[in-house]
Amino acid sequence: MEVSQDGDDATVRLAGEVREGRNEWAASILCSLAPEARHIRMECSITPRRDVLLRAFYAPVLYAGDGSFGASKTGALFP
Repeated sequence: MEVSQDGDDATVRLAGEVREGRNEWAASILCSLAPEARHIRMECSITPRRDVLLRAFYAPVLYAGDGSFGASKTGALFP
């Protein structure tokens, strides 16, 4: 995990390897938040180490407690 700040913008990058059978993938998730933004910007990528057939890719879901306790929070925990 890499955390950075550029001025008032905050960024978290999660990166690693994923294995599925004999296939290996490089995976990366980038989450960024600007001071006045109403949403977290999330970019996800997954790159196979060799040619494979990709049938589906589901990005992670991020719940921040919308409509409940989360509306009053300024931070979040990532599992």
